[in-house]
Amino acid sequence: MVFSNIRMLSKKQRLTRTGFTSAFSAGKRMHTPTMQVIFCPSDSFHASVVVPKKVYKNAVDRNKLRRKIYAVLYEQNKKRPFSKTLIIIVKPSIKGTPLLIFKASLLTALESV
Repeated sequence: MVFSNIRMLSKKQRLTRTGFTSAFSAGKRMHTPTMQVIFCPSDSFHASVVVPKKVYKNAVDRNKLRRKIYAVLYEQNKKRPFSKTLIIIVKPSIKGTPLLIFKASLLTALESV
């Protein structure tokens, strides 16, 4: 699979370590079968995606999934800009889920936050 058409978030839109820590501790949480979304209000849009080793042992597979999620966030932020800080933590149940179904559940989660 070629990832030349996938657009990631710019470095300014990704969370720093301090931003991640503060959003992780102060944010509100929402759970779905395939992910946990932590969100808190912000002046601008920032996001981070976490794919643990429990999901995929191989770093290449974890990074592919992370890039796909960043691409969905990029598309959604372009269509309708967010003013939130988001942390998406993927659960191991994502392994058997097709990408289109995961994308639909991610979009539903983003609409409800």
